[in-house]
Amino acid sequence: MLKLKIQYPAPSQTIVSPEWPEGGPVNSSVAGAYDGTPVEQEWQRDIWGFLERLREVSGIIPSGSPDNALISQRYDALKKISRQIWPIWEGDSTETDTYPQGAIVIASDDKTYQSLIAANYGNDPISSPSAWKEFRAVDIIDDLLSTDPDSALSANQGRILKEALDLIPIYGPATETAQGVTFLRKRIIGSNSTADLEHDISTTAGDFKFASGNGSAWAPSFRKSIDAAWAQGSLLGGLAAGVALTPDTTYHYFALSNPAGSVVDFGFDTNLFAANLRLDPNVIAALGSNAEYSRQLSVVTDASSNIRGFYQTEKKFYWKEQALDVFTFGDGTIATLSPLTVPSLIEVNADIIAQVGDGLNPPSVDYWLLITSPDDVDTLPSQNFSTLGFQSNTGDDWSIAMSVKTDAVTQIRWRHTATALRPQANFGHGFRVWTRGWEDFLLED
Repeated sequence: MLKLKIQYPAPSQTIVSPEWPEGGPVNSSVAGAYDGTPVEQEWQRDIWGFLERLREVSGIIPSGSPDNALISQRYDALKKISRQIWPIWEGDSTETDTYPQGAIVIASDDKTYQSLIAANYGNDPISSPSAWKEFRAVDIIDDLLSTDPDSALSANQGRILKEALDLIPIYGPATETAQGVTFLRKRIIGSNSTADLEHDISTTAGDFKFASGNGSAWAPSFRKSIDAAWAQGSLLGGLAAGVALTPDTTYHYFALSNPAGSVVDFGFDTNLFAANLRLDPNVIAALGSNAEYSRQLSVVTDASSNIRGFYQTEKKFYWKEQALDVFTFGDGTIATLSPLTVPSLIEVNADIIAQVGDGLNPPSVDYWLLITSPDDVDTLPSQNFSTLGFQSNTGDDWSIAMSVKTDAVTQIRWRHTATALRPQANFGHGFRVWTRGWEDFLLED
């Protein structure tokens, strides 16, 4: 964006005032003086660029006719962009759409309505007002507070209010087929890209808060490659400059933005605070030297430096192939810290399956197994405090699915009361831990 006060210095060719801090155009002092702001392509292109950017981002194709007060494609473009998270329903195809009770739509009068009936089919809010009510988000707050005014200021009431606001379904255009429910808080969800399962991450469209707390931005659907240097744009490389792709390594996947939130991108970094990405010359050229960031997920490479396959539901991640991280027949009387196949540098709730079985060697006494977080107090397992227990001379196998918090180097603690478990040669199964996935509870709400 040009600064007119620099392009055409004051006082003659630019006015500088509180209304025009970066300079505003002025007329010539008298006819023929040519001392006013010149009509040049530089600043006209600056204005035209803004209008063209609106059209380009919205995907609207120029009609070839000039806009006017009744028909304006650029107004339509602005409206389309502003409603990416809350899509518009024009109300002109009700014959093909059925809305449940509570569904929120924006009708052809640009007002917001909420369905009052179930299976609301063929009823336009304008022509069938009895099936709809005009909707205001503050209505939800009023309803909540009216149900229990005595506790309206309690912390619990605030939590209920937030959850209610987060769960308002926003339905898409009536001319489109709804594939699911979109929520007010639209989270970015990632997965291995079907285009390149080993190196690419694809993310859905959504909004994200800056880690600095200075704002937020909305990102379209994106795909970046971990095996190529960062370049601006989707379908291109995403690895920060100076960061190598190596086996068995955690890489954090960040949403990036300029401070204004108008230009977004994504990238991979081994640094938890995107330090390498924010120093990458290409990132600086695209987003500025003070780019904002927000970690969206973290991935782990395998022995071939490929991204391990996973899928995501909200803050929970699941390996497509479980990892056997602990397999031992040895002494468990001393606490052992074992790393799991989950992202490092962050603490997570690991989703594991633990199995012990076939008794002691020899199987002459009862024994107990305890799995805890490294943050917990190390405690000797007992009948009253254990994850699993075995009676003497039983030959059984037992397993349990559980969640346990890791430390920043992916470890959990385990111990049992046996100096040795029955060896595998004698059909022993020992002690095993499979990692199924994790909950990344540090991701933004």
